Amino acid sequence: DVYNGTDTTRFQRTPEMATEAMKRYPCVEGAYVVGCIGSYEERKAQKVLLMAAKKLIQDQRLPNIYCLFVGEGPDKQMLQETIEGYGLQNNAVLCEFTKQPFYVFERSNLIALPSTGKEGLPNVLLEALAMEKPCVATRAYGMAEVVVDGKTGYCFPSGDVDALADAIVKIANSSEEEQKQMALNGKEMIFAEHDKAKQFEKILTLIKEKAAKAL
Repeated sequence: DVYNGTDTTRFQRTPEMATEAMKRYPCVEGAYVVGCIGSYEERKAQKVLLMAAKKLIQDQRLPNIYCLFVGEGPDKQMLQETIEGYGLQNNAVLCEFTKQPFYVFERSNLIALPSTGKEGLPNVLLEALAMEKPCVATRAYGMAEVVVDGKTGYCFPSGDVDALADAIVKIANSSEEEQKQMALNGKEMIFAEHDKAKQFEKILTLIKEKAAKAL
């Protein structure tokens, strides 16, 4: 199989990256940071994550959750109003789009992709896993191929606030050892199956094979 490739060389973690990530994205001290990268539009369903965060604060399962949204788009105002309406000013922030997402991954404890629209296999997931971050994502399109339940994160049904909240808590409550293993699983999967150079080699081999058959 030929998969989406990601440039794994860009996603090597360093102490300098961690320091810069803290500067760029200062969050509340002791926060459990859930990163969410994507355009601010309906199909990306950031509001589903805000609803899950509100639930986790109300039921005290994860009162220190902090949603770090990064992107741009037509729903920005609506999302800001939702944050204020839910009283999440100390638990969520909308940041500008960046061409350097690795700082977002570095700053986050996990990455969430609650999209309800068509996604394919998003690079955000490949890049987050390459940077040793567990992911929670909608069980749709190609996402479940890389977000494997209990191994690299958890999937949840599209638009299901309760299931998303449960998925976040499962990772947040897992032991340090389990979280390290999840990080390692994700990194190994991406570097083995989704490295851009390796995928290019696979495509080249397929083209050569087809050309040889045509002769």
